[in-house]
Amino acid sequence: MRRPLLCGCICLFVLLALWTKLMHPLPRTVSDTVGEGDYVILTGQVYQKEYRISYGEEKIRFYLKSITFSDQSKLSENQRNNTLKNIICDVPAEVCKEWGRIPPLGCQIMAEGVLQAFSHATNDGEFDAANYYTIEGIGATLKEVRILKTDTKRWPIREGLYQLRQYLLGNLYRAFPEKEASILAKMLLGDGSGLDREIRDLYQANGIVHILSISGLHITLLGMGFYQLLRRLTMPIVPAAILGGIVILLYGIMTGFGVSACRAIGMYLIRMLGEVWGKSYDMLTAMGVLAVTMLTENPLLSYHSGFLLSFASVCGIGLLGPILQLPAGMFRKRAGHPGWMVLMKKALEGGVSGISVSLSVTLFTIPIQFFFFYQIPVYSVFLNLLVIPFMSVVMIVGLLGMVFPVLGFLSPIEVGIFSWFEWLCKLFEKLPGHTLLLGRPDMWRVLLYYLFLLVPVFGWKKGQKKVFLGCTVVALMLLLIPLPGRTRIYCLDVGQGECIVLQTKGGGNYLFDGGSNSRSDVGEKVIVPFLQYHGMGKLDGVFLSHVDTDHVNGVLQMLQGGDVMVKTLYIPSGQEGAFSEKLKSMETGERIELQTVQKGNVWTHQDFTLKCLHPAKDFQGESNDGSACYLLQAGDFRMLLTGDVEEAGEERLLEGLKGQNISGVDVLKVAHHGSSSSTSGEFLERIQPKLAIISCGRKNSYGHPHTETLERLKQAGCRIMTTPEYGQITIDTEEKIAWGY
Repeated sequence: MRRPLLCGCICLFVLLALWTKLMHPLPRTVSDTVGEGDYVILTGQVYQKEYRISYGEEKIRFYLKSITFSDQSKLSENQRNNTLKNIICDVPAEVCKEWGRIPPLGCQIMAEGVLQAFSHATNDGEFDAANYYTIEGIGATLKEVRILKTDTKRWPIREGLYQLRQYLLGNLYRAFPEKEASILAKMLLGDGSGLDREIRDLYQANGIVHILSISGLHITLLGMGFYQLLRRLTMPIVPAAILGGIVILLYGIMTGFGVSACRAIGMYLIRMLGEVWGKSYDMLTAMGVLAVTMLTENPLLSYHSGFLLSFASVCGIGLLGPILQLPAGMFRKRAGHPGWMVLMKKALEGGVSGISVSLSVTLFTIPIQFFFFYQIPVYSVFLNLLVIPFMSVVMIVGLLGMVFPVLGFLSPIEVGIFSWFEWLCKLFEKLPGHTLLLGRPDMWRVLLYYLFLLVPVFGWKKGQKKVFLGCTVVALMLLLIPLPGRTRIYCLDVGQGECIVLQTKGGGNYLFDGGSNSRSDVGEKVIVPFLQYHGMGKLDGVFLSHVDTDHVNGVLQMLQGGDVMVKTLYIPSGQEGAFSEKLKSMETGERIELQTVQKGNVWTHQDFTLKCLHPAKDFQGESNDGSACYLLQAGDFRMLLTGDVEEAGEERLLEGLKGQNISGVDVLKVAHHGSSSSTSGEFLERIQPKLAIISCGRKNSYGHPHTETLERLKQAGCRIMTTPEYGQITIDTEEKIAWGY
């Protein structure tokens, strides 16, 4: 492989990535996750703005840089020491309408509001807003914004491009139906404000979401198309290349210069530079130079999934494509063949070539997809073959309608093609094994995968396809074959609620409660991502202590979404009716077996035993007191789960513990979020826990955990861990070690 510049870029890339991991690791702390925020007056320059719809309210989001504060003393120490100068603030569109204008790009804005840091993820798999915006170079957000004044400065070119973008967006919605216009707006102008989330999720689940991003496909069609048009108009190479480069640069600025767009535009400019200098263009070398340049500018891009996927796709095409392509002339036209056979051979050649390219990209990006998204759509290689050929038509018709809205009569073409895409996605979702869910792989497995995949590539010689095939199989086995697990218990941070997950080394997955009163969409945003992070696509059982909202609403969301299969739901005796009504009111897509539990029920699964200690079948009382309480045993490890049981229920539970001579547990899940109405001194004296875990919301209005309860736990001599302080708490039953997220 004779590409010295590329090899140098690869070495620099690796060094920059390692340096970033060692010197600038992204934080994963809980202490600064949610702050009260400081009321401030600040001044900043608008460097970007966009229209958004948040919870049904129209807003203009301003991105401000060069921030200065009127009174530094009001800032917290963490915010004063924050070196990230950029912030974002959302201003209701109605306010801008009252002004009669939207402040232009480049102007200075003086605003007042509450400065608040972004939240860190406190559970595995949860979206980390703080890290995401850190990579983007944004340090905080301004809430409850009130604009005090703006100046008259502006950036004429960038503001002109913004106005052009808004004009073109209006043309799209005039030329095409709303649904198709929103897809084209995202695809051509990078505006996703009107995109239906269901469409995006559908494309994401089937591996074609990349068609919505401004990337190489767009730049090739627009940039090279414009350049070749100029050349056909007899314009010399140099002015045609320069003019084409300028147009693409302006297009990138207008659409926001996303990571994939930046990569594609940079490679296009390098290609045009080669045209001007009369040099040949090497895709891999151009990619290497651009990757190092972007990473030098922002080292944190090494954590960015879009950056890694974009460059990995080019690597796959450039490195694996030549190996996977068919021998030249395999479908060559031969004398005497009829025309239909020639056409069929051309179609086969194009189809096989498309498969080789799609397979090259898939093989090179599989580890990245698993690392960031925990699963891959198995049939995406073939689905892309049915989608990509239509993209040229989609973009040409979209561009025509965007520039000339009177051509709206062409909209049936876009409607038909997007309907075709949607139908294909829904068809492929019905195929068996549509999604392969493995969870996030360890980094050493990812590195070994690329080692086995690339060693034969860099030493490639013709006729060695068997060697490459063998190494690829080994690489896939290293990545995909599950390793022996350990029995672990996870107490998730769901705010004012509760959710505990048990994953056994024998392969069993169980959920105990799942809900929250303080976090919205806890099932979709916390529970499901956590399960997918750990490769749990199926739960053998969901045990509900009782049916209060803060214990079940996340479970209901999970069932409705259908992302996780549930074998059996266990409801405490006497509360099954209330939950059945909730279950009937929603479409779960799957029939779920419901079973009632009562004192004396026992479940055994290879390496653990679960025993229900309360309530008895004839128990009469409040919902909380009727909470199902379980003793979980795994080897010598014992954990007591108590739901929201209060004084009356705890007395019955204590009687049962004495009757069965149960005492001494390793871990107690403290009842009712640490309320003073439970966890009595007598109860603690009986069970003598070594560790007490309390699940509750940060600064909740209930005052949980109550001081009296904490004092009793301290007097009992056990260690206390709360989800507000530690986030997700993980327990290894073999080592009996608990730690926070």
